[in-house]
Amino acid sequence: MPRAFASLIQTFYSARLSWSLSAKAGVPPTTTMPLIPDPNEHRWSVVELDCDGTPLFVRINESARSVVGHADLGIKLGFAIPMQAAVGTNLPDPAENEALAELEDKIIETVANGAEGIHVLTLTNAAMKELIFYIKPGADIAAMHESLRGPDMSHDVQCQAVWDREWNAFLEFLPDKDGG
Repeated sequence: MPRAFASLIQTFYSARLSWSLSAKAGVPPTTTMPLIPDPNEHRWSVVELDCDGTPLFVRINESARSVVGHADLGIKLGFAIPMQAAVGTNLPDPAENEALAELEDKIIETVANGAEGIHVLTLTNAAMKELIFYIKPGADIAAMHESLRGPDMSHDVQCQAVWDREWNAFLEFLPDKDGG
């Protein structure tokens, strides 16, 4: 299992939330923002990995290559959604996975409105779906997370933000440009 994904699973299942990198933490602004590709023009690839006999589907934003490791986008922000119909299976329940599309869109919209950054990965297995972004410091991560929770939500949404200035989690999944 890729180290980054194993670490994410462990973190999210232990229900630890990390908002220490939000605006409330008083993180000072950094340097000039990179030119982030227009989200409507992002190029995505999909790969299936074997993680200890269980499939992991990874959607990779190939357009993020142009900003990998930029100093201003050093916060890795992840929103994980535990699956409800995944007990004892090796694949996500197709109906539940399809139903999560609206929640995925809401997460993407929330981050786009609340932070400067880029959506780089979506990881999906039978137990969870996670959307990963790299963002600029200063966003109110706690407010974004709270807006994605509540009694009217179909699924629990968990959140974690950590420094990853070198984009190690993204690079672990990014294939070589030649496809290897």
